[in-house]
Amino acid sequence: MAVTSSLHAVLSAFLLFAVLVCIYAVIGVNILGTPSSYDDDGMKEHARMHYGTFTAAFVTLLGIGTGYDSWTAEVRVFQNSAICMAFHISFVILVSIVGFNIIIAVMLEGFMASIHREEEKLHIAEEVEEHNKQAGALDQLLATLANFHSPQHLISQIDILFCLWDIDDNGSLDYDEMNAGISRLGYNPIMLLSPEDWDDFTMAGTLCDKDGGLNKKQFQASMRFQLAQYSQRLLATKMQASLKHQSEHAPILFCLKVHTRTNSLTQTTHTHTPKHALVTKV
Repeated sequence: MAVTSSLHAVLSAFLLFAVLVCIYAVIGVNILGTPSSYDDDGMKEHARMHYGTFTAAFVTLLGIGTGYDSWTAEVRVFQNSAICMAFHISFVILVSIVGFNIIIAVMLEGFMASIHREEEKLHIAEEVEEHNKQAGALDQLLATLANFHSPQHLISQIDILFCLWDIDDNGSLDYDEMNAGISRLGYNPIMLLSPEDWDDFTMAGTLCDKDGGLNKKQFQASMRFQLAQYSQRLLATKMQASLKHQSEHAPILFCLKVHTRTNSLTQTTHTHTPKHALVTKV
């Protein structure tokens, strides 16, 4: 998997290597491939065999670059020519040493990046599994609502849900209407609201009116509280994963969890206050 993911980058590095060899092969034909430039017959034959044509020069330099042929032997043959020695030494440094190190670096980078991606996928799968263990009945819907970009946008989304679910248009949403509305949203897997979930949604019935339903304002308060609870579950999952993998983000997540928990409790107290105050007054 790691080799496959880095194959494109490795092929690009090999292509760069091949282009450099081709460039040096052309230069080698022009510099070293002219037998008339040499006085010694052995050097003329050597130049003709190894640098007489582009193909011969390419094969020769490919052998030097890959270590198949000794480049020191090539330099000794042309040791009387400073240009020829500079040609071979520069080729070995630029292509054989630097080029292959680049290829190895690209392979290692691709390998490490692939390992990192696999670890990230594993961590995400573990977080999803942990979150599913403590997921609420409305988590799929809450995940959609969590994409709001302003408080007004969130309120408008909640109001739209209320209007869609209030089938009889009496300004009150009961258990049956909400369950029917949830089923029409088309989530997969299908969300089902049990009586216990409804009891939790209405805060043990304290938000309900005398008919056991929720008006628009009460529905807004309940949905906002459910979003706060949803954020708590997400933070708890992230914090557990950070502690497990010894991440430096664990303290930050813990502070966020405590802060959102405090706000959630404050909202709950504020939501319950009117009813308690009414009872006390009576």
